[in-house]
Amino acid sequence: MTTLPVSVIRFVCVTGALLVGACVSATPRFPASVSAALGDTDMRRMETEHLSLYYPEGRRDEAVRIASRLEGCAAALQQKTRIQSGFSRQRMTIVVPELPFNNAFVASPSFGREGYSVIPTHNTFDFSAELGLPADPSYIGCHEIVHYVHGHQVAGLWRWVAAVFGPVINPQDGIDAWIFEGLATYYESQLQPQTGRQAWPVWRGMFHAGVAEDHLGGGDLSTYKRASQWSNHYQVGSFFIEFLVERYGEDKLWSLLDVQGHSIFYIFGVGERFRSVYGRSLSTLIDEFADWAAKNFPARARPDGQRQVRYVGRRARYARAPSGVEAILASDRDAPLRLRVYRPDGSLWQTHALNQLLPPRALASTSATLASGLSFTADGRRLYLTMLDSGATYNAARLLALDLEAEQLELVTADLGGAGGAISPDGARYYFSRPRGDRWDLAALDIASGQVSTLAELAPRQYATQMSPSPDGAVLAVSEFSPERGFSLALYDTARGARQAIVDTGGRRAYDVSYRDRDQLIYLAEAAGSFQVFLHDLSTGAKQQLSRAPYLAFAPRAQGDTVRFLNRDGWSWTLDEVALPARASAPAPATVTTNAPGAAAVTTNAPGAAPQPPAQLLPAPASAAPTIVSDQPYSHFDRLFVPQARALLFTQVSGSLGDPDASFLIGLGLSGADRLSFHNWQLSGQLQPDTGLFGGSFGYVNTQLAPFIVGLAASQTAWEAEVTEDGELIPRTEERLQREAEVYINRDLYGTINVNLAAIYTDDQRPDDPDPRVQRRRMAGPSLALSYFAGDITAYSGRYRALSASLRAALYPQAGNTLDADFGDVRAELAVTTPLPLSRRHTLSLRTRGRQLVGLRDRGLLQLGGASGFISLAQNSSEPTPADFDNDAILPTSVRFIEVLRGFEDFAIAADRAAVADLTYRYPLIIDRGTATTLWILPSMFVRQLNLELFGAAALTGLPDDLSGGLDNFDGYLHVAAGAALSLDFVLWRLPLSLRYQFAQRVTDDEAAVHDVGLGLAL
Repeated sequence: MTTLPVSVIRFVCVTGALLVGACVSATPRFPASVSAALGDTDMRRMETEHLSLYYPEGRRDEAVRIASRLEGCAAALQQKTRIQSGFSRQRMTIVVPELPFNNAFVASPSFGREGYSVIPTHNTFDFSAELGLPADPSYIGCHEIVHYVHGHQVAGLWRWVAAVFGPVINPQDGIDAWIFEGLATYYESQLQPQTGRQAWPVWRGMFHAGVAEDHLGGGDLSTYKRASQWSNHYQVGSFFIEFLVERYGEDKLWSLLDVQGHSIFYIFGVGERFRSVYGRSLSTLIDEFADWAAKNFPARARPDGQRQVRYVGRRARYARAPSGVEAILASDRDAPLRLRVYRPDGSLWQTHALNQLLPPRALASTSATLASGLSFTADGRRLYLTMLDSGATYNAARLLALDLEAEQLELVTADLGGAGGAISPDGARYYFSRPRGDRWDLAALDIASGQVSTLAELAPRQYATQMSPSPDGAVLAVSEFSPERGFSLALYDTARGARQAIVDTGGRRAYDVSYRDRDQLIYLAEAAGSFQVFLHDLSTGAKQQLSRAPYLAFAPRAQGDTVRFLNRDGWSWTLDEVALPARASAPAPATVTTNAPGAAAVTTNAPGAAPQPPAQLLPAPASAAPTIVSDQPYSHFDRLFVPQARALLFTQVSGSLGDPDASFLIGLGLSGADRLSFHNWQLSGQLQPDTGLFGGSFGYVNTQLAPFIVGLAASQTAWEAEVTEDGELIPRTEERLQREAEVYINRDLYGTINVNLAAIYTDDQRPDDPDPRVQRRRMAGPSLALSYFAGDITAYSGRYRALSASLRAALYPQAGNTLDADFGDVRAELAVTTPLPLSRRHTLSLRTRGRQLVGLRDRGLLQLGGASGFISLAQNSSEPTPADFDNDAILPTSVRFIEVLRGFEDFAIAADRAAVADLTYRYPLIIDRGTATTLWILPSMFVRQLNLELFGAAALTGLPDDLSGGLDNFDGYLHVAAGAALSLDFVLWRLPLSLRYQFAQRVTDDEAAVHDVGLGLAL
């Protein structure tokens, strides 16, 4: 007989015949950093026709600008939708916190939560700019509005269920994530002409290079496909949407969402729903998409004159010094991020791992896509870069410098506060982009004093992104964005901050500018739909295309008689070069300044030079001022007492389904929160119908002190259960009672450290049980848990080079437990993973643990082995009789002291303490293949990899009195096993699973050879 306790820790998740997967929860809506920002600032609520926008006090002008664009996007999308209901036309909840979140997201209405979106007031990083999307909350928000409208396309049965029980099930979740992200990525450009990824040469060039020599299949749309550095469901998904619209029209796309929104069995038969709309199954449409991609994005060869210098990797940043020294910051699918410096002759000089394992450390998390401002001083002795990192609470832009002679990487500034630009030639100032709401000013950091000054203030919705100083340091060339000009190039005087000129690029969108010399610029501009390297003479205005890269050129840097750039090759980067034309025999006069700061800039030249026309203006997307219905301070009672989830509860508390002694409780669960999730609550009541015994639970989580999250929960469950003994039904019942409570405080630091302080109380009562130990089992006490992680993770190997540690201590006073003792539970763990030679994919991991129940000597309440993270599907052992271990007669149901020991999953050992060590060799065989549908009606399946593991595990549960007899004296204390395993990691729909076969040979104890096939989550 088993008992399933009512969870009281943080949520109650309920399943029933009608509401499969419905949850009533007291968990906060937002990440701790967002909650902290909301708590630190007085918030307001602005109501417009389509929006309920929550914004910080003092940001009204920006809030109006955000609302104006989002209103336009929402209105345009509402005209396209097929499902028109009160639910789909509810005001959209948009939360605009004041923090550098550097992301935005939407939560669709499901699992008991209303829909909402988080769009921060500003970003401090520019990775979106290189994808054609300015770091503007209103431009980024339009992408999120597409998600919002899409997620509210719910009708039919699930719309009625939502009306009665709250937003429990969202049928739009039935299609894989490519439909969500592909749709939003496609429409971010359709709704905002000439901006966004789908309209940007980088996005299209990357896709072109990736698919040019591959025939696309259903698996290429999967979130889990490790090809595109921006994730396949975003990039390939957006082009699949483009294909569907181009081939079959926009109406069918929204008709498909209509059909999906009405689906009862929404996970199954997705391919046939495509057939009902398009006349073709999803599989057939993907085949057509593959043919369309092959025709429109054919393979191309490098042209004559373009030479590959070296392979770089999947993600990369590149810099080149006047001396010819080069720096590449790159990572690959099976190689972690490394900063490599090359001598002018091309030989590798230095390699630096930015992720440090031991505190104190300059960086907690790193990625090449989160790096900016990689640049050398003129003498090539120092290299600077900015890395977006996890701070104690918020993201921090850390400025680092590499002293090439000392080979020492140092932290210059813990938080620059904006995206990196470039170091001045003399190394005195570091130029960067400084956010000021929905604009990025030009700023400069004085390296010696650490003082920051504003070089030039830009207007709202104008963004200075990538930049480069001239060789003499007098002029700063800047890639900037404005709604009027789109992405363009400008020149600024570094002494006065005045804009000198807007560079005429012949009407082409341009990006990523640097200097060849004081009179010539190197930059990227559009050519035949791709980005190519251009040379621009500032004195004459002459422009020359230097490269004809097959798919995409990026980060061009000139030195000597060549320009080198990142060249897209497949789904990765190579470093290529082309020749530079010979310099003019004498330098021509440079461009002069004719514009005051903030004025509309035009380009002029020295006397006698040909005039340059202004940059081509872009049509500004429609963004009329919104109609503001109301604007008032935020109230913590905003929808606080409105139950957002209302679930029928069917809980099995004893026996198993089909057993005559199975007992069930029925009830109702409610949960809610105020709109900004300061107060989150859950309440439920349950009844055993035939006995009238009643129970319930309550949970509350408060985020007002965020990043400290405070929660409490309590529950009581009462029922009568029929009792079996020796397989026979005894004609009597036992009354049972479970009470549980918890209070906790949780804090995350730097994204890799967690601190949790908690106190629990649990009480199991079976007063009719003949065993006096079972009649009441009570436990209460405080606990403290700490965890730490540092290291490198790759797409193929997972943990590549890593260090993790954890410590947990719990105290259980005698007055609060029924074990008649003061005791504690102390556990410590240290794990190290290291790469091995000969291959970049295999790793060796050592995990050591120690655990002791202090004060409970010779009680045997620590269970070693007898547990696994896998559900056993089939098992065969040469010694089929495992050791007997049962804590049900002593410990409360929800309190167990269990330590897993590999090779002993079917064999439990009673102990008071244990020291455990596991050594695991792992080699992943990458598969990365999948389907968009399986067997016509089943959901998608994606097979990631096959993992080969060799392992050894040993545990010591004590020391013998006599150590002189060697290992023979350790019988009963030493427990050793070794073996091998093959595990297949795959994803069915959106559920990552692992099917594992394991053979283990126990060297001690029963010396059994065990074969086991298990199924678990592939985390």
